[in-house]
Amino acid sequence: MKRKITLTFFIALLLICAGVFFSKHDTVKYKSVLNRNGVSEEAIILKTSSKDTLIDGLNQLAKHPELSFRLHFISKKNPNFSYFYSQNENLKLPITSGRNFSQMDFQGVTPFVIAGNNVKNIYKPQEQAYYQLNGSYLPVIGTLEADANSKINNHIFVSISPNFPTTAYKEKIKDYKIILDGVYQNKRALTRTVKTAFSSKKTVSSANKINNVKQKLIEKNSVLFLLLLLVTVIIAILNFNLLVPMKYLINHSELEGDLRKDFQVGIVFQYILYNLISFGASYAFIRRFIVIINLGQFSAFFAINIAISIGLAGYIFFAKKRRTVKQ
Repeated sequence: MKRKITLTFFIALLLICAGVFFSKHDTVKYKSVLNRNGVSEEAIILKTSSKDTLIDGLNQLAKHPELSFRLHFISKKNPNFSYFYSQNENLKLPITSGRNFSQMDFQGVTPFVIAGNNVKNIYKPQEQAYYQLNGSYLPVIGTLEADANSKINNHIFVSISPNFPTTAYKEKIKDYKIILDGVYQNKRALTRTVKTAFSSKKTVSSANKINNVKQKLIEKNSVLFLLLLLVTVIIAILNFNLLVPMKYLINHSELEGDLRKDFQVGIVFQYILYNLISFGASYAFIRRFIVIINLGQFSAFFAINIAISIGLAGYIFFAKKRRTVKQ
């Protein structure tokens, strides 16, 4: 009994440690994203010197409404200013008041603004705040704020749409750093489409060039994957050591018939109970005390370990028994 409790405790402890590392990974990675003005590590920078306007490029992309992506147009003169366009994708921003951009904002004829809390030139005559751009006052729909030293606190996001009047919005492609982000499917084909729209012949795959934010070791997905894989292997080994004595008891039981079946069911139930305690208690602890941004991914990690535990039990309890009968 003491051995079983010890193994169960170590399984729960390993799962909690995985949760702590997953939380740290999420936090550091999210801070880096905010320091890059919402641009993820997987983003692609398009190299182009096209004299066409941003609206010309967006009109080309509007012909493909099925595509999903985000586009940042960061001003080369002012890195704290960017136009933002999204198609079937959302930009996660730490909004403290107001709202985030919606897909309707990228289809209208009026731009909207989300400004960092450190932005000074915000005009607020009454309830509605405005940001002055090229002689026009644009409505500020949201304010964002991150850590005190986060660069996103100084940033201004302005929505842009292919439906903007070309007579009023003549911003040239060559004056902006174009960043393609939020691509999760058919990345090569989509990148080719976006490159064509903005007359780009070359791309840079490192988003570290944005605000000179370098990726830390702890936020690399490969490091997280290897650590979670190690935890999974150790949990499988601990469960194996939990199962072997149980299998030994079943094989060396002198019970026959229904009594033997009941005894086997009881042993299997014990294993299920110990795993329910380790997985259930650790998951409840993590949800209560540890902040995880990508909870879906972490829940998938839990589900995979549960599946492996069940598969291991099936193999130990049943597969080997059938092999013995055949002999």
